[in-house]
Amino acid sequence: MKTLGLCILAALSLSACTTGMNSRVLTSPTNKIITQYPVERALINIYSKPSNHTLYIVDDKFQLASQLITLPLGIVTFNGQPVHASRMTSTIYVDNQNVKTSIEDNYYTFDPLVFHGFSSAERYSITSQTQDIPKVATLGDSSTFLTENVYTDSSLNKKIGTYFKAWSLSKATNNSAWLCISRSANSLVATDAGTPVDCYVINPHGKILDKRIEYTYPTDKGLKKDVYMKK
Repeated sequence: MKTLGLCILAALSLSACTTGMNSRVLTSPTNKIITQYPVERALINIYSKPSNHTLYIVDDKFQLASQLITLPLGIVTFNGQPVHASRMTSTIYVDNQNVKTSIEDNYYTFDPLVFHGFSSAERYSITSQTQDIPKVATLGDSSTFLTENVYTDSSLNKKIGTYFKAWSLSKATNNSAWLCISRSANSLVATDAGTPVDCYVINPHGKILDKRIEYTYPTDKGLKKDVYMKK
């Protein structure tokens, strides 16, 4: 189980963003289904605002928890240019014992929201935005929006992976939606298993109401999916 926790932590990653951006606010009577949501504003709230989420695995005999803390860092220099940054600290607990803590810094700019990469003690990523992130999207919409080229360090001498990130929007309730962010398997490693899908319940203003993580990984009996959610 501890090995599983470490694998999940290694796969969890992130990208980033800050406030101060004007976006369209959508409202509708609560008895009607709201079909459009501010995706860009929600991503800004997810990645740039301070947050602290602790999620727990569903249907498991062990208590496995994942704590994710986001802290804005202000303006820094990344890959030779000034960008905004935030730090994500991920900690895996097994039966209330700290198994692993990982720290990753994410880099981005605004107007429009663009992700530039991330760095940690073991990885350095340069990202390219393949599609604009929409101000507003409709339930059922989805798009791949990032390509990540990951290296061992900032020298960029050893490439260890290429990934693609996508967002999707689906109905949660009549006046909220699931905004999910998925990351493809490493295109450089044919045996790379599935990666986590981070999902957030958002309201028509882009406020984050709830979070869960779905993680699929291989076992000797085939693929298994674990779901982490708030208690």
